[in-house]
Amino acid sequence: MTPRPEPAEVRTDHGTTSAAPVGTTPGTASAPGTGSAPTDAASATGTTPPPATGPAAGTASAPGTADAAGPTLRAESVVLGYDGRTVIDGLDLHLPAGRITAIVGPNACGKSTLLRGMARLHPLSGGSVLLGDRDVSTMSRRELARAVGMLPQSSIAPDGVRVAELVARGRYPHQGWFGRHSSDDDAVVASALAATGVADLADRPVQDLSGGQRQRVWIAMVLAQQTDIVLLDEPTTFLDVRHQLDLLDLLTSLNRERGTTVAMVLHELNLAARYADHLVVMSAGRIVAEGDPGEVLTSDVVRGAFDLESDVVPDPVSGTPMVVPRGRFHTADRATRPA
Repeated sequence: MTPRPEPAEVRTDHGTTSAAPVGTTPGTASAPGTGSAPTDAASATGTTPPPATGPAAGTASAPGTADAAGPTLRAESVVLGYDGRTVIDGLDLHLPAGRITAIVGPNACGKSTLLRGMARLHPLSGGSVLLGDRDVSTMSRRELARAVGMLPQSSIAPDGVRVAELVARGRYPHQGWFGRHSSDDDAVVASALAATGVADLADRPVQDLSGGQRQRVWIAMVLAQQTDIVLLDEPTTFLDVRHQLDLLDLLTSLNRERGTTVAMVLHELNLAARYADHLVVMSAGRIVAEGDPGEVLTSDVVRGAFDLESDVVPDPVSGTPMVVPRGRFHTADRATRPA
């Protein structure tokens, strides 16, 4: 079994997997390097990701090509927990470079804990997270934030900060000691605002926005950071169906046009299967299956991870697996209503 399947290789029922870390900054706006926000009307209007500038910017030839996507991110035998309770014990995960990875699983299975550990937002009790051949614990925050962008599950902006100011903080890792903005920074920020459909909100205080609007602003900050690796923890939170698709389309464009490595925690199994190149299914702090979504997402895997009976059929739009859950009522093969 190879740690990084290419083409995707399914791994099931193993206690260790490889987790790719994120070298980013804390989940507050005051610390650039953390981004959070899905996009709104970006894909619907055909908007593309911000223009690439600098050496990290994209000459990626094809998604899934490691040398085009920059360094890989992986976790080796990581141990994570809270208040003396171990949540993840000895887990390994390698995020395929230049690919989109989706991590799914039931509530409280350790998905977000894993992503926060990979992003150095949660301390490891054991093991290590490696960016290329470097342990992220040895890297400065600025250095890590140039390579890895992170969208936490919840982020807090300082009171009174305006949308454009918050998005501009994504440029912090690329600026000199005096933090001076350049014309390149301004262009990247403007493009990130447009790509996420929030350019018209640039002068508004973040605190005055709706939940969905704030999400899009945070994702704009991540885009402005222009990293080779982007990690997102439940980025579709607060978004309606259309804007969920817009966000995932934007991330797909980022991956295909620049070779950006994307890893995200999602609750929507069918969207995860549609958009991911590599699917990771977690349960009780371990990875129970990973690989190509078409091979991984089966009714047996869904039953084992979610304790849920389901039928898995081809998605009529994408041809990828689509999970149709079975509940106690409203099934065609048995009467559920009184005559």
